[in-house]
Amino acid sequence: MKCSRIYSALPGGGFRVARPDGFRLDAVKHLPLEFWAKFNGSFDFMLLGELLDGDPGVVAKTWKEGRFTSMFDFPLGFAIADVFCRGESPAKLAAVLTNDRRYPDASALVTLVDNHDLPRILSQCGGDVEKVKQALSFLIAMRGTPSIIWGTEAGFEGAKEPDNRQSMRFVEHPLKGHIAKWMKLRSNSAALRDGVAVPVEVTKDRVVIARIAPDGSTVNVKVEAGRVTLEDAPRSQAPRATRRVTLSGTGSVVGSGPEFGDWDRSRARSLPLTVELPLSGVFEFKRIIDGEWEAGPNRILFVTETTEAVSL
Repeated sequence: MKCSRIYSALPGGGFRVARPDGFRLDAVKHLPLEFWAKFNGSFDFMLLGELLDGDPGVVAKTWKEGRFTSMFDFPLGFAIADVFCRGESPAKLAAVLTNDRRYPDASALVTLVDNHDLPRILSQCGGDVEKVKQALSFLIAMRGTPSIIWGTEAGFEGAKEPDNRQSMRFVEHPLKGHIAKWMKLRSNSAALRDGVAVPVEVTKDRVVIARIAPDGSTVNVKVEAGRVTLEDAPRSQAPRATRRVTLSGTGSVVGSGPEFGDWDRSRARSLPLTVELPLSGVFEFKRIIDGEWEAGPNRILFVTETTEAVSL
């Protein structure tokens, strides 16, 4: 079978093959990874997988074991909507990016804020165009290849089908110029195009993520008060070291990253706990005490050169 393009969607979505002669196959769902490994192994071109799951560990496993070329980055897409549309802590963005170490190549991810199967980003943001602008700014400023679905630049809304699948309307809208401006910024910056994403400053209210290009050129992407700004930064290198961190206290913890069970309560880690964590890694987690989740927002752990002990 020869074709110029294939689009593969995984459990939770459909499967689609398209050829220049018009052949198309849709809606094959819930196929095991063994199928995808065999099927994808029979082709020698780009295979893009769509797995509607917010767990980076699940996406990474599917990518590797299913033998895909790349995957849609739903974990980051969901986090972007949470932060910019729902006002959650920007630390969530850094926590998701810390999982880049689990992917075969995070730069090959296809990033997005919505698609035709999800609520449009303008609907997720309650019709607030300024919030959507910031969400798109972050999307374009991050690693991977940004995917912007038709109609976003025209201010399309739609919380569910069929409203989120409207026919294209070619109208002027403020989002069109905003997208063009940020795409030009990305095009003119090696760091924004090709750099890894490394958290360099993290609190519950503010994050700074360095985009570090292979040549060391660096641009800092700051998220604070719901806004995204770019700052020039000294040339840098992505950290490769780890730190041994001890968490003391009672009960157990569960959170982002394999070290904290990927938010799977059955894999919660008992306290006290000593764990090896990546330098510049960011983790969200909660304690479980006497079988109950602790109240309040997620705790945030940012691993720096001086991080050694955390008392809970």
